[in-house]
Amino acid sequence: MNISDIPVLSEPARLAASSSRKRRLLTWLNVSVMTFLMAAFLFGVNLIANTRYARIDMTTDKVWEISPQSRQIVRSVKRNLDIYLNFVSEGQVDKSLGEGWKRTQQLLIEIAGQNPKIRWAPIKEGTPELSEVIKQFSKPEPNTIYFVTKTVDDKPVSRALNVKELYEGNPETGEVIDFFGEPKIITTIAQLISDRKAMVYVTVGHREIDPRGTGELGMAAFINRLTALENIELKPLDLVKDKAVPADADLVFIPAPWNDLSTVETDSLREYWKRGGRFFVAIHPLIPEPLSEFRKFMESCGVRVNRDLVLDSAAELRDPSQHAVRGFPPQHPVNRGMLGSWIRIGTTCSVDPAPISKSMQGIPLFVSGPKAWAEEKFGPGDAPYLLNVGERSGEIPLAVASEEFRPPGKPSRMICWGGVMALTNKYNMAGDIPNDLPITYILNNFRWLLEREEVIANPAASRKTRMKPFAPPPESLAVIGWISIGGVPLLGVILGTLAWYFRRK
Repeated sequence: MNISDIPVLSEPARLAASSSRKRRLLTWLNVSVMTFLMAAFLFGVNLIANTRYARIDMTTDKVWEISPQSRQIVRSVKRNLDIYLNFVSEGQVDKSLGEGWKRTQQLLIEIAGQNPKIRWAPIKEGTPELSEVIKQFSKPEPNTIYFVTKTVDDKPVSRALNVKELYEGNPETGEVIDFFGEPKIITTIAQLISDRKAMVYVTVGHREIDPRGTGELGMAAFINRLTALENIELKPLDLVKDKAVPADADLVFIPAPWNDLSTVETDSLREYWKRGGRFFVAIHPLIPEPLSEFRKFMESCGVRVNRDLVLDSAAELRDPSQHAVRGFPPQHPVNRGMLGSWIRIGTTCSVDPAPISKSMQGIPLFVSGPKAWAEEKFGPGDAPYLLNVGERSGEIPLAVASEEFRPPGKPSRMICWGGVMALTNKYNMAGDIPNDLPITYILNNFRWLLEREEVIANPAASRKTRMKPFAPPPESLAVIGWISIGGVPLLGVILGTLAWYFRRK
């Protein structure tokens, strides 16, 4: 073949070939740059999300989200609270331990995210965390969580929990059957942030209901929560023997006295009221004793307990003496979050504010429905009850909060419920499960009396008892990691290759 036989590209053809090579080069450059930018973007997003993020719990029973009540307690922490985790895996035959620790750490992440005063860290050899734990506990125990903070006068206080107290697991399969770490850890925090136990004295000697009773007429359903969450200790108060309310009393609980108090006893209660005393009173209206002295004492504190029985002709709960109470005046802090909620109040009398001075004020806490009336003639032989001429009707107060300001000391406070039945286990237990909404509302009453308004929880937002929690597969995080690192950039490469292929055609 002669040289003259070799085809020579014309100038337009050479320009077209050169332009095609440049386009392919630019296409590959575009794919490479976009892949690099996508990988850099994903790396940057993950880097930011590692420290600043928000989690949305979309599981049915809100497994990974702490309750509104827990958030209130956590946000009320005013001083630094350090939580140390001593995870020890060597020699452990319990396969569920790792998953238990993982869930505990997730919970602590949620808790610490609510308040910068709360910090948590694992214990490691040669670290300040280990030194702090040794200082407080001498020797750290395996798989234990340590809580350390300081009181107002800079004295250290601490608590410890074993992680196995926070869950129920199968040691052979490693499955966590149930995780109940939130109430345990929140209870521990609530106890720590209280500088001391609040002393609640319960009056005795007048056939009062036993608050710790576990039967239908006991009050253990809410008392157990009260003592655990609010760091409260209950003590008996025999005014006949003691002659006065003890100086360390934070609150006096009078649970439905059946017999009247003597003047000596009511004088002791008045003296306590004058020095900023706090009272929670519950009445049982269906008793023959008029409680004359006791009613006089109550009125001196701005609360009038009427001798009647409030009934509701609507009979929403099939019994006129049972009320589905929905009327919660929003002016009082105790009623925070009660809009749209209802609680069951049964066998109650009417209670009215009765301020006796300018420094005293009272407000109804909750009222009956509009079809209620106050029956003044009640007893075994008086049924059926009917609205009589002159009897009160309409929305009737069933509980009252009274407050008297005494500068420069703390204000005196009282809450009186006209019916004690709403405080009992019969009304606050659904089988073996406590009924969260009414119990939380009762606790809020005590929180206001103890000047702990910052931990008043929203009863309407309280969750039901959790069922078996959702457990993501152990390998799920690894799968997500590989998809983020390799899968998404590979998708960019594939799309770029397809774009190049079709452009080439």
